[in-house]
Amino acid sequence: MNVIVLGGSGFIGQAVCVKLAEHGFRVTSLSRSGGKNVKEEWKHHPSITWQKTDVFDFSSWQSLLSAQPVVINLIGLLKENKKTNQTFQRYHVDLHRGLLPVLIENEIPHYLYLSAAGKSPWMSSTYLTTKKQAETLITQAPLPSLIIQSGLVVDKDRPSSLFFGYSLATLKYIPFISQKVQNVLPIKRDDLSSLIVNSLIKKETGIIQTFNKKDLSLK
Repeated sequence: MNVIVLGGSGFIGQAVCVKLAEHGFRVTSLSRSGGKNVKEEWKHHPSITWQKTDVFDFSSWQSLLSAQPVVINLIGLLKENKKTNQTFQRYHVDLHRGLLPVLIENEIPHYLYLSAAGKSPWMSSTYLTTKKQAETLITQAPLPSLIIQSGLVVDKDRPSSLFFGYSLATLKYIPFISQKVQNVLPIKRDDLSSLIVNSLIKKETGIIQTFNKKDLSLK
């Protein structure tokens, strides 16, 4: 099966692309950087194509949809830069307003979107608001889809994520604070990648919340 991963060269995307390839999928990653920032050991994987593309320019990659691949959207924007038009509104909401009609027109069999279950205390509230707006657009579209609402994703390749992750994991034991961090409890990048791939294999639809997956909780 062919899979297109939007934002496949990012922190989460690279791990997902490799996990997909390990399960026999043929993967095309579409991102602004192509394979530039991909780990050297993954850069030349025979089942993965790291394509440099402006995802917002649908005409530049829409031909790939003729094979009716599964499409996974892992495009992540954690901090806005309005000078370069990198805003939560554009990446979370406006992208979907243009993308969903294209996927529907090409009769894509399954669309998976990585969303957020909540926001970390240090993040803008607009981040979560626009994620939820994107979810609404997806659930209203006539398209088989799965939304994964994830907590903070951590991995040793990004040491700062481990620091914040373990800080949040500790807060869940403090009365009156635990409920506020419940939705953003951290999940390991490899565990999230496995969840995404397994959900794809099972053709799951609807919404999955990682903080309700007790076996995925950061130890």
